[in-house]
Amino acid sequence: MSTKPNEHAQSTVLILFLIGASVITYILNSFATADFLIWYMETHKSPFAPDPVMFKIIGSTLVWLYAVAGWILWCKDKFKIDTRECKLFFLVLLLTMLTVMSTAGVRAIEVTLVLLVLLWFISLIAMRVFAHTDKIASFVVLLMLLWTTFEMYLYLTALL
Repeated sequence: MSTKPNEHAQSTVLILFLIGASVITYILNSFATADFLIWYMETHKSPFAPDPVMFKIIGSTLVWLYAVAGWILWCKDKFKIDTRECKLFFLVLLLTMLTVMSTAGVRAIEVTLVLLVLLWFISLIAMRVFAHTDKIASFVVLLMLLWTTFEMYLYLTALL
């Protein structure tokens, strides 16, 4: 299967952007300072709230797994700029980045909760779309969906 030079260039740019966006999200997630950890402990009253360090580890691991899912889609030639897989992938990644920035930077529980709800719905759609292309990519989105559900619960209990 031969690809045109333009398609190859687009794929290369997309995979580089994928790696870059994943690294940026990971870095943003690791910027949680001691001040953030104090804020987290004060606002998350749920008995199920994990230790803040675990929260960061799980979040970062899911971002890297999501990058792997993107790589799998890219290898299956479903990661062209005009495919719905690609558009959904980057929409989920963008919402994930915004949620991380909202949590670590702004610390606005309401904004983070709205972003999490949007992320949940878009992830649900992405999971269904990815299932037609690759089961592993779909499973990774399922893990993100479960974690997003848990995060929504934590932020909802923090509001109450």
